[in-house]
Amino acid sequence: MAKNVVGKIGRGALWFSPVLIALVGFVAVSPWLTRHSPAATQVLSIAFGIFVLGYSLFIGYRTTRGLDEVQKAGAAFAHSNGWVWGGFATILLMTLPPVMNWLIDMVNALAMPRTIVGSPGITNPRVAATVAFFSRRAAITMAFEFGATLVMVIQTLAIVVFSIIWQRRMRGSGARS
Repeated sequence: MAKNVVGKIGRGALWFSPVLIALVGFVAVSPWLTRHSPAATQVLSIAFGIFVLGYSLFIGYRTTRGLDEVQKAGAAFAHSNGWVWGGFATILLMTLPPVMNWLIDMVNALAMPRTIVGSPGITNPRVAATVAFFSRRAAITMAFEFGATLVMVIQTLAIVVFSIIWQRRMRGSGARS
């Protein structure tokens, strides 16, 4: 029989590593793509959002396959409360000016090419206006995608919290019935 070497933490890291690899690749490639093709940046941000959503659905389906009735009830409790409170926490978090400014600065740093701001590289005003238009459009698309991803991440954290609450409630006082 094979020995379980990876463990729970390692298995969790392996499950979430595709999302982290996609995020690192997206952040690394988007400034270069924005300078050369703002439309490709939009397509990349949409593809990243679809990948994260699809992979989270896959993980959710895969992890609930081996659960019994009590564990499925706990998952239903966590999901029903986690989605609502996670969405509320995201909206509340995004109303805070430091968080909003950080998100705006991050999107602008990724979406706005450095050739627009006072660069002698673009001499034709029409070309500069076109590049600026597509860059703003890419920034808006990336902001929507990052916002949706932030909602999903915080809802996932809320689901984890409500799952822990369910597990602690089910333990009870420890007395047998």
